[in-house]
Amino acid sequence: MGREALPAFLAAEGVEVLATDLDPGDARARDWIRTGQHAQERLFQPELLDRAAFDRLVSFRAVDMTRIPEDLQQGGFDLVWSVCAMEHLGTLERGLAFVLAAMRCLKPGGIAVHTTEYNMDAAGGTLRRGTTVLYQRHHLEALAARLAAAGHAMLPLDAAQGAGMMDRFVDLPPYAEAASPLGVVFPPHLRLSVRGYPVTSAGILVRAGDAGSFR
Repeated sequence: MGREALPAFLAAEGVEVLATDLDPGDARARDWIRTGQHAQERLFQPELLDRAAFDRLVSFRAVDMTRIPEDLQQGGFDLVWSVCAMEHLGTLERGLAFVLAAMRCLKPGGIAVHTTEYNMDAAGGTLRRGTTVLYQRHHLEALAARLAAAGHAMLPLDAAQGAGMMDRFVDLPPYAEAASPLGVVFPPHLRLSVRGYPVTSAGILVRAGDAGSFR
């Protein structure tokens, strides 16, 4: 989660939030901690709300996305979300399995929102395993079918590529955000090259079905 502002933003709107990230003692968390991308100490955003309100509404729990604790999978949440995390679980299938498992955290009618790296080359190769994997359209369409079989409804993927100048620009490494102390990308990019694949971000939105249909 790192410097993710969503927990504080939602709390500022009165939403009670349980934020999660890997246990800091987990070996897999070392690089995230070293690069300032681990959540536990970076959730408070003083420009969004005061500390007392934040502490009242936001709590943190160490959770492994590949093994969501059973007590969280009891259908008690209105919303679950992840931000560019499912592609870092080692394989394409592990990320898809996480999305499916996370649905068990939701109340009937609850909403899941996930973003992930998206390989815009629908017919070519992709990264299937490693520290970052790249989903293609057919992977997300297969996910929609699996969710539907479990009683949920995923919104159709909008794969329109756009025709603007920035829609045609593919940024190459090293990406410019590394040069900025604020982490602001300049020039901005909507697409970037990851090991030669044209990549952007995709959003996945799912409405949970009735509990009786998938438990």
